[in-house]
Order: sequence, then structure tokens, then C-alpha cells
Amino acid sequence: MLPVMYIVLGLGMSIYKKDAFPLIVFTVMSAAWYFLYPLRDRKRYVTHYTNYVNENAKNRVGRRYEMTFEADAIRQSGEAGETRINMSEILEIYELKTILLIRLKSGSAFVIPKAGIEELTALKEHLREIAVKMDVPFTVKDQWEWK
Repeated sequence: MLPVMYIVLGLGMSIYKKDAFPLIVFTVMSAAWYFLYPLRDRKRYVTHYTNYVNENAKNRVGRRYEMTFEADAIRQSGEAGETRINMSEILEIYELKTILLIRLKSGSAFVIPKAGIEELTALKEHLREIAVKMDVPFTVKDQWEWK
């Protein structure tokens, strides 16, 4: 939207001054904005979310956990202790390119890196069964990337 406003501003100034120079300058500025802003925006997002994760999840990232799927719950145990979540708390399950996400109604999520799973196909099939049983969406977005 901003590049269009630059061009309109340049056009208005050109008509007012009866000179093409403002139109050329503002058109170049709008083209630069149109092509360079997404690069800047992407870098800003990556920096922001990297800092957010480093600050808010520094005690959880990098630790090894063991997950057990029971008939009615997911049990996670690790160095800090043990957590038990009822299956009814699952909101949705996502499969991304490098991770599996189990989103919970509380707003948190289990993030399971695919690289750390020995029997990945069995886990994905089990998660599909859970999704059908609990009537929650299982969404595959293996082409998804940060913008």
C-alpha cells in the first residue's frame, strides 16, 4: 500500500510542479520499498522470535524428554519432573517439515523434532489415530516455511 502512496504523491507533485522529476524519484522509492521491505521484515521476524524463544524457553529447549502415549493421556517425563495431559486437552496436531506439534487447549504445545524420533512413521500413524479418536484436525504442512 505504501509504494502506491509514494507513486500517487509523486504524480501529484509532478502535476503541481509540471516536472517529471518528483514522479521518477517517488517511483524509484516505491520500487525500492516494494522489493526491500520484505527482506527487512523477514529478518526482523526471525530476530524477534529467536530472541523470544531464547528468553522464554531457555530452560526447556535442548533438554531430552520421554513421551508416553497412554489410552487417555500423554505423559511426558524429564529432568524437571513428569507431566500428564488428558487426551481431551488436544486442540490440533500439525506435521511440519522438521517437527510435529501437538497444540493444547491451554495454549501450550508439545514440539517434537522429527530428527530425534527413531520410529517416525509409527508415531505419525499413532498421532493420526489419536486425531480421529479425539475428533481433532491432523494437518500436514510439510511445505510450510517462515515468510
